[in-house]
Amino acid sequence: MYELALLIIVVTVVVLAIRRGKPTVDAPVIIDQADFHATFSPQLKCVLSLVDAINSQFSGHPPQGDIATQYFEVQAPERAEQLYLLAVALRGGRWYFQTIEPSSSLGRGSHLQDIREFSEVVLQHHPLAEPSNEQVVSELLRVITVVTQEANIEVTLLQG
Repeated sequence: MYELALLIIVVTVVVLAIRRGKPTVDAPVIIDQADFHATFSPQLKCVLSLVDAINSQFSGHPPQGDIATQYFEVQAPERAEQLYLLAVALRGGRWYFQTIEPSSSLGRGSHLQDIREFSEVVLQHHPLAEPSNEQVVSELLRVITVVTQEANIEVTLLQG
C-alpha cells in the first residue's frame, strides 16, 4: 500500500518536473555586422529583410556623423494584426536598428514611449556625439519611404 502511494507521488513529481511551464520571455535577437547593428524582439526576425533593404541603400556611400533616433510605426496591410515599432539611429557612421512590438494598444503616444525607452537602453553606450545631420535624416526618410512602398508596407513617423 505504501509502495503504491510512493509510486504515485514519484510519478506526479516527475510529470510536474518535465511538464512544460509558461514560456519565458525570449531574449532579443541581436545582429552585429560591420555596417549596422540590429536588435529585434524574437518574434520580429522577419523585419531583417526590411533592415537589410534600408541598409543596402546606404552601402557604398555610408553617411558620416550622427543622427538622432527616428521612430516609426510599421504595418504590412496584408497582415494588419502585425504592427511593430522601428527605431533607426546613426552613430559614428554606423546604423542602429531596433524593433519591438507595442506593449499596449493605447495609441501612437504610447507607441513612441515604448520604442523610445527600448532604443535608449540599446543605445546607452552610443550617445549622440554631434548634432544631427539633417541632410542624412532627410535621406533616411526618403529611403525608408521608397523601401517600404516597394514592399507594400505602411510606415508612420512617430514624433513627440
